[in-house]
Formats: sequence, structure tokens, C-alpha cells
Amino acid sequence: MSDINKNPTVTKTTGLLPAIIKAFYSADLYREVARSWRRRSFLFLLVLLAIFWALVVVVKTVQGVAFINRIADQIPNLTIEQGELKAPRHQPYFIKNPDTGAVILVIDPSDQYKDFPTSSAMLMMDGNQLLYKVGNNNNDIKSIPFDKSTKIVITPDIIRAKVRHAAPLFAVLLWLFIAVISYGFNLISALIYGFLAMLFAQALKRSLDYGQALSLALVAIGPSIVFFLLFRLFDLAIPFAWLVLLLIQIAYIYAAVHVLPELTVRNNPKV
Repeated sequence: MSDINKNPTVTKTTGLLPAIIKAFYSADLYREVARSWRRRSFLFLLVLLAIFWALVVVVKTVQGVAFINRIADQIPNLTIEQGELKAPRHQPYFIKNPDTGAVILVIDPSDQYKDFPTSSAMLMMDGNQLLYKVGNNNNDIKSIPFDKSTKIVITPDIIRAKVRHAAPLFAVLLWLFIAVISYGFNLISALIYGFLAMLFAQALKRSLDYGQALSLALVAIGPSIVFFLLFRLFDLAIPFAWLVLLLIQIAYIYAAVHVLPELTVRNNPKV
């Protein structure tokens, strides 16, 4: 009988949340995965991505709302009525990126400002239309005339309220989109790493079928995914980060196979 089957700790199914932590260090977890996880390993990857992408999206959404509020503080009270823009002062207003100081929006009810094509701003509101640049070509400028039949009031308080109400729905939709895309990408990666795990098993004289190898790969890439999402969460710039993460994935897959004590596929007894 295999040592895996003799080990009582392996007969207990590890919860998915504890498994996220144990994937960093636990040989017993990887033995359990090789022994009995199949569909559970797919669920493990899904739960891991859902949790950590939720953290990233929530933090980035909060930061984004704060950033927009800082922009809103620079915008004067505006009214668009009968197709004309009105502001407290008949002069250009320059709305800047709070972090860099670059002009991102020009509001000019006086139609005095003529340098929009060469400015860093991508948007401009003049007396009767919204102008915007297409791509990086400053000469490619499109315009949208203001509707003469609609009255629009824009104030910092209105902008902050709209953003505050829209942010939760935006965050949920963004989280779902990113989580699905990320799950698909990592699933494809795991399918490839499953073959790598089988090569390691052959070199280490462990016996794995592809289902076991794929289960190991799905769990073994977990730590590198956590590292990647932490990099995103804290905006850490790591030189050659993709290479570092790739090496971490390969190392964990090798370790996952290496901790298997002996054959993990038993032949059916001959009748």
C-alpha cells in the first residue's frame, strides 16, 4: 500500500480557504490533492482568484473614487442650457491630474482657448460643444454639440454623488469580468503545467496520470497567483516580474511532485 494511503492526515479533506494558505508550504496538502482532488482543484483555483481579485478591485475602486473626487473639486458649477455652456466666470478653467499636474480637461465657456490641439488635455468643453481627441493624434479631434433641448447641471457635489452610487456596480462587474478572464488564462496555463508535472514525475520516479498532474498544477500555481495579485494590490514594480512568477510556478510544481512518496496510481489487480 502507498504511504499516501497510510497517512491519516491525508484522508481528511482540507477546506478550500485553509488550502490557499497550505499551498505555500504543506506537503500533506499536495499528497491529498494527488490522491483525491479532481473537480475540487478547479474549485480551489476559482475561489482563490475570486477572493484575491475582489480585494484588488475593492482597493482600486476606492482609490479611483478618491481620485475622481479630487478632480471634481476643481470643476466649477456648470450649466448647459439651450446648447450653451455657462460657468461662474467667463474664462477658461484648467482641470489637472491631481497626481501629475498635467491638464486633462479644459472648460472654456468664453471660447478663448485655442491651444487644445497641442495641450495635454484629452477633453475640452467650449461654449457649445464637447471636444475630444481620438487616440494619440492631437490633430484628430471629434466634437459632440450640446443638446439644445436638455438642461444639464454639473457641480462637484453631483459628480461625487454619481460616482459614489455607480462605484459598487462598476466594481462588481469589473470583478466578475476580471475573475472570469483570469480563471480562463490560469486554467490554460495549468493544462500545460500538467504535462510538466508528468515530466517531473517521470524524472523523480513518481507515477501520475494526467488527472492527478493537472490537479497538482491547479493548486501549485496558487502561491504565484497570490504573489501576482499582491503586486497589483500594492503597485509593486518588480524587475522581470513575469519571469520571477514563472519560476515560482515551476518550482512549486516540481515540489508538489517531489513530496509524493511513491506511486500514486495503483494498478487494478488482475483477475
